[in-house]
Amino acid sequence: MNLGEITASLRLNLLQFQQSLQTAQRQLQTASEKMKTIGATMSAAVTAPLAAAGGIMLKGAMDAEAANGRIQASLGITAQEAKRLGEIAKQSWTAGFGENIQEVTQNLISVRQSIGEINDADLKKVTEGAMMISDVFGEDVSATTSTAAVMMKNFDKIYWIP
Repeated sequence: MNLGEITASLRLNLLQFQQSLQTAQRQLQTASEKMKTIGATMSAAVTAPLAAAGGIMLKGAMDAEAANGRIQASLGITAQEAKRLGEIAKQSWTAGFGENIQEVTQNLISVRQSIGEINDADLKKVTEGAMMISDVFGEDVSATTSTAAVMMKNFDKIYWIP
């Protein structure tokens, strides 16, 4: 092989090398664009639900705080006692009682105002029972619990527990 043939061969190899680099560059550019699209799609698919879940949790926490404040103000009890009763309302609500936590809280307040101090387990049962009677018979929870309170006082502390 003479010098001219070596030079021509090197130029051809260099040209093939440049073409291979250009092909690789185009393939990397295409892959980069696809990954960018996938990343944007995944970000939207993950971010939106996370933001919604965060909003729901924040609203739930705010509703619980408002419910505890309503309990405390209505019953004239400490914040700690209100928080404990708020947990009872939350348990009843998560068990399927009431349309929302505010409804269950208001019914728990009505039961406590009508019947007075009873232990937490009985308060939960009476509140849930009064709500069932309200749903079945269309009676107001406060009227139901007032009737139960009169029965308890007049019939030697018969506890009305569903």
